[in-house]
Amino acid sequence: MTVDRRTLERQSPTVWIDIDNPPQVQYLLPFEQAFRSRGAHVILTARDYGNAVELLEQQRASFHLIGREVGRSKLGKASGALRRARALTSFLGRLPGPDVLLCSSRSSTLAARRIGVPSFVILDYEYANSTIFRLTRSTILYPDVIDPAPLLASGVRSEQLIPFRGLKEDISFAAIDLAGVDPHRFPEIR
Repeated sequence: MTVDRRTLERQSPTVWIDIDNPPQVQYLLPFEQAFRSRGAHVILTARDYGNAVELLEQQRASFHLIGREVGRSKLGKASGALRRARALTSFLGRLPGPDVLLCSSRSSTLAARRIGVPSFVILDYEYANSTIFRLTRSTILYPDVIDPAPLLASGVRSEQLIPFRGLKEDISFAAIDLAGVDPHRFPEIR
């Protein structure tokens, strides 16, 4: 029996991480190394928004740039999210597909739903519009200090919610030896 190369490559899970804005670099990028250290393949996509690309380059991250800033209007944001979802779907269609998505992005959850990939969304604001996450059946990971009642009231089902201990900032600073960081000395105010 012959096993083709593609089958061998797919024995490890493929995790897709999507970064949609600069703050997400800080709390989603640490997952890339965590997944890789456990033997997973990682596909990292990012949107050209704010200084997200610069931050990723500073971290020497290898990523696929898909999408750009779309403006401030609600209509522009909605159409931009749909265009980016189509672009992500097209991009992923050219690769051996991912097994799972980790993000905080509406456009990537739409693409994941389209290609049949489960999505996990880190959400830390219970009053954020969660309609897309509800409709795409995304699993929402949220800090356990947040009351899930507003999410449930917005139509998110309880089985879509998974609390985690801490805050997303705990992820951002997890690899930093805080004891080894010299404190900033502020000038004395008179």
